[in-house]
Amino acid sequence: MPEPQKFTQEWNLKPSIPAGWTKIDEKSAAITSSRKPDVFVLMKDQTNVVLLWFKQEGSYWNMIVIESMTVKSLSDYGVKVEHLGLFIQDKKIFLGVEGSEAVSIFEWDSRKGIFIGKAP
Repeated sequence: MPEPQKFTQEWNLKPSIPAGWTKIDEKSAAITSSRKPDVFVLMKDQTNVVLLWFKQEGSYWNMIVIESMTVKSLSDYGVKVEHLGLFIQDKKIFLGVEGSEAVSIFEWDSRKGIFIGKAP
């Protein structure tokens, strides 16, 4: 199985939602080894849902895509996008609907410096 890839984008300002996208949920927690609060944003447009991780590095922010999925695939799974939320526990991020099984789980791997997807 190939190693997960890390895609980053540097932002000079505090993270913001791009035009045409809608924020579904946002959580802040110090999960990674930087000990600075990480910002996790779940957002959607008309066809896609993405989970972004904003990590502050000095005077700028890195934006890293943790997960990307289509609205249709979530609908096929029986999940209404507007009911999705982020839940953080220990070094894990749970993506799902409160009171239901998680759709996706991501666990921080300090050795690799990335979040690894786990089966719910």
